Parts: sequence; structure tokens; C-alpha cells
Amino acid sequence: MANEMSSANLAFEERALKKEKTLENIIGSLKSAIVAFSGGVDSTYLLHKALQVLGSNKVMAVNLQTGLNRSISLTHLKGLAEELKAELLVLEHGLLQEPMVKDNSKERCYYCKRSIFGLLLNTAEERGIAAVLDGSNADDTMDYRPGMKALKELGIKSPLLEAGLTKNEIRWLSAKAGLPTWDQPATTCLATRFPYGTSIEPEMLNRVYQAEEFLRSLPLAGDLRVRCHNNLARVEVNAEEIDKVLENREKISSRLKELGFTYITLSLDDFSSGSMNMELLKIEE
Repeated sequence: MANEMSSANLAFEERALKKEKTLENIIGSLKSAIVAFSGGVDSTYLLHKALQVLGSNKVMAVNLQTGLNRSISLTHLKGLAEELKAELLVLEHGLLQEPMVKDNSKERCYYCKRSIFGLLLNTAEERGIAAVLDGSNADDTMDYRPGMKALKELGIKSPLLEAGLTKNEIRWLSAKAGLPTWDQPATTCLATRFPYGTSIEPEMLNRVYQAEEFLRSLPLAGDLRVRCHNNLARVEVNAEEIDKVLENREKISSRLKELGFTYITLSLDDFSSGSMNMELLKIEE
């Protein structure tokens, strides 16, 4: 059994390293690049490789403060960019002022990506930068992602996806490179906490953000979400963390009710990224 595990691990590492070489060739074909930088696992690794291959004088990290991504503080972003020796540009972009995003239709992600990466393309043109890079990976093709269509239409490059790198491979390569983000929980747009068709308001985003920050402070390990169904909060955690949630159920219920939720529930399913898409995917089947 140990030999089988060792062989599987070796095969995994060899695949990851081979894909990393492919990634380097993809990035090396570019003259210069803007990396859409959220400070998450994928974009940090992509920025690291872009800097390594192209050099710091040909790479710029750009972060958009939209109100929909609040899991990583600006202080942390700046610290990461400084550690990587990357130039960082931070731009404000009010996505909720755009009706097609605020109304939260099933195509919300498409309009969100069109808006965000349209701005990044304008920034690249103003600064004479050849390409804009997005941190999508191979696992992202397994979920409903209308934003991918927008990226394709705009000519945005997704080198991690093109190289076939999965999330686990990116984490392993990040750890190998000494990046502090290698084991960081996944960070996603807060709009994913609401059912499609629910208009997104700033106070609702703030409620969900504070609820998730409270759960992390318990602390709960790994990925977690607080899905918002009007006045009901549905807590999603990894299966091994369910007992800890139940141990702290009174504390959790009290805090989330303080934030404005009336009913607090715990999902019995293991944490699943994109769980709000499940019903939509069933319909489309």
C-alpha cells in the first residue's frame, strides 16, 4: 500500500512539473503582461511564474476593489506583492452600480467578467502592456462558469488553464516555490452566496462577509461559505468540521442572528464550491 501511495505521489509530482514547464512556455511567448491579482492561490502562483519568466519590468499585478471580493485585505495584498517584488496597481470598480451584476441573473458572472477585464484591457493599452492574464485553472471547467465566455470574447489569456493545471497541482507547486498562499482557503466572489435572481445589496454582502469572518475566527479550518436565502443562513463547511460547528452552535446562532439572519442552518453535505449552481445544472441537463 505504501509503495502504491509513493508511486501515485511521484506520478502526481511529475505531471505537475511537466505542466509547469508548459506554463513557462506559454508565459514566455508574451512580451509583457498584466496579472489580474486577487491574492488567492491561483493568481499568486500565476504572478510568481510571470515574474520569474518575464521579469519584474514586464509584469504588473492589478487588483480591482469591487466590494464583491473581500476575503483578502488590501494590506495583505500589498504585502504579497512586495514579497514577490511585483508592481501592484489597485483600482476601485463599483460593480454593483451595473444593473446586470446587481440583478444577479444566471449570467451575472459573464457581465462581471466583461466589466472587470474590459477595465484591465484599457489599463494594459494605456501602459503599453501586451496581454492580460487571468488565474482560471483546469478545475474551473467542471462548474457553470459563464464568465469564461467573456474572457474568450475579450481575448484574455488563462495560462494555468491552458497548461492544464488543477487546483491541487497549483497548491503543490506553490508550496514547492515557498509561496505563503499554497494552503490558503479558496476565495470567491461574495455574490456566489445568493440564489440567482436575488438582487444583491451592499448590506447583504456585508452581512455574509461578517458571518464568514466570524466562523473563521472560531477557528474553522478549510473552505467555508454562508449561503444567504433571504433571512436564512445556510452554513457550508468541510465534513470534518461539522462537529466543531455543532459544538459552537449556540455561539454561531447568536452571532448570525445579531447580523440579521432569522434562521441558521447547517448543510449536511460536504463543502462544495459553486453549490448555488447545482439546481441550475440539473435544469440544463
